[in-house]
Parts: sequence; structure tokens; C-alpha cells
Amino acid sequence: MRLMATNKQVDGYIAKAPPYARPILEKLRSIIRGADRGLDETIEWGAPTFEKNGMVCSFHAFKSPP
Repeated sequence: MRLMATNKQVDGYIAKAPPYARPILEKLRSIIRGADRGLDETIEWGAPTFEKNGMVCSFHAFKSPP
């Protein structure tokens, strides 16, 4: 199975996220990428999205913790 390439836009999204959210987003990304290496990583509706024959999942960072 092919290795999913990282997306520079997703890198930028995580880099611009609030400091509290960055480690959480990196961990989520790692889990999702590890679950299926055939997923495509992109930005949809302004947030990181993972697709394979349609959207599988997405995540979003908020300005402050809940």
C-alpha cells in the first residue's frame, strides 16, 4: 500500500493553531495516518480532512480550550 504524502497546507494549519492544540492535532494526525496509509490528506472547509473514496474524517482547532 502506498505511503500517504503529507500535505503542506495541513502542516501550516497545525503550525498556526493555538499552542494548546498543536500537540493534540499532531497526535490525531498521527493516529489517522497510521490507521490507513491509503488516505489522502487535504484541507476542506478550512480544516484538515482525510479522504478515501470520499471524506473519512476531519478535525478542527478552536481558539481556546473548552
